[in-house]
Amino acid sequence: MKNNKFLFSVLCAGVIFLALSAIFKAESLAVGYYLTAQISTAMGIGASASIPSNPFNSLVQQFQEREQMLSEKEKELQQKDAALQEQANGRQNSQNWLLIVLLILVSLNFYLDYRSRNRRETYDTRN
Repeated sequence: MKNNKFLFSVLCAGVIFLALSAIFKAESLAVGYYLTAQISTAMGIGASASIPSNPFNSLVQQFQEREQMLSEKEKELQQKDAALQEQANGRQNSQNWLLIVLLILVSLNFYLDYRSRNRRETYDTRN
């Protein structure tokens, strides 16, 4: 009886396999992999693999963590550098305006001195 059920399930799987191959025009191996995966998940069969921790694995992980930390620090430094550059540009602009104002004031002073001397000379020559 158990033998008949097994043969019947194998026959049903074969028919399903052929039907899927014909419907999807897929390679028989790909359909076989698909059916095997579906049956395995339905039965709760799974496989997992892991590598036990060793010094080399931990070194790689430490290097990756440090690389990530360094890239974050580099981004922070770039942001700080950009902020400092903006401040320096603002200071340079304010210094330029200050120099322009001083130049105007010095020029105005020279003009007023010149005008004052001319008035004195003309006043002195009249007297």
